[in-house]
Amino acid sequence: MTDRLYLSLWFANFRFAALPDAVLSVLRQFPFSPATPGIRAAAVYPLDWNEANIYQRIWEADEISDESPEMLHSQLDRAVREPMEALHEDYAYEFEIYWDVWTPAANEGQWERRPALVKLAALGPDFDEAGFEQAGHIRIDLGLDTAFLHSELALDERSLERVQDNNRQLIEFTMRIEKYCNISSRLLWSDDDSTLAQKLIERLQKLQ
Repeated sequence: MTDRLYLSLWFANFRFAALPDAVLSVLRQFPFSPATPGIRAAAVYPLDWNEANIYQRIWEADEISDESPEMLHSQLDRAVREPMEALHEDYAYEFEIYWDVWTPAANEGQWERRPALVKLAALGPDFDEAGFEQAGHIRIDLGLDTAFLHSELALDERSLERVQDNNRQLIEFTMRIEKYCNISSRLLWSDDDSTLAQKLIERLQKLQ
C-alpha cells in the first residue's frame, strides 16, 4: 500500500511576516530537476483546502532559465513574493516544484531518472483551524512514498542502489534545511501515521 509522504517544518521564533523568507530559504536548498528548474506553478487557498484557490499562476518553460544560480534564485524570489505580497493569516500558499528520482523504466530491470512533482505549502496561523500546529509552518508534499520504498518490486542489487539514491537525496535535502533554514523541528510522516524510517526498516528486513 502506498501513502503520501510529507516533510513538516517549524521555525524558531517564528513571525508570520517572515513566512516568504522562510519559503525562499527552503527552496534554495531544494535539488531542482535540471529539466524543470524553478517554481512551475503557484496557488493561494483561503480558509482551508476545500476552498477553491483565489490565485493561480503557471510558469512556462521558456520563462525559467537554469543557466546560473543567480537566475534561478531570481525566479524563485519573484514567484514566491508575487502571491505572498499581501499576507493573510487564514491563507495557504502552495508552490509546485520538481526534482529527479530514479524510476523503473519500460525495459524490465532498467531504471531512469525522471522529474517528480513536489508541493511546498506555507500555512498561515489561522488556515485550516491552525493546521500549522500539526502540519508545520511549511509542509512539503513529497508525493507517494513509492520512490523511497518500491515495495511492489523484488529489488536486486542495482535496483536497491536506485532506491537508496532516492532516499539519499531526501536525507541530504533535509540536512541542508536543518543547517541553513533556522528550523526548530521537523517531521517526516505519511498518511498512515508511520514514518518513512519505520517503513524502510520493515522493507530492508524483508530483503535480508
